Amino acid sequence: MIEGISDDAESGQDGRWTLQAGEYVLVFVESDLDVYLAAIERA
Repeated sequence: MIEGISDDAESGQDGRWTLQAGEYVLVFVESDLDVYLAAIERA
């Protein structure tokens, strides 16, 4: 697990992590030592 991303997040391809947050899915991307919120999508 990457520091700063919840333990509930699921890792995916290309350094992406997804997290279900109510009716939304948050997509995070890691790059070197940084974590970015890449997308917020409806579940």
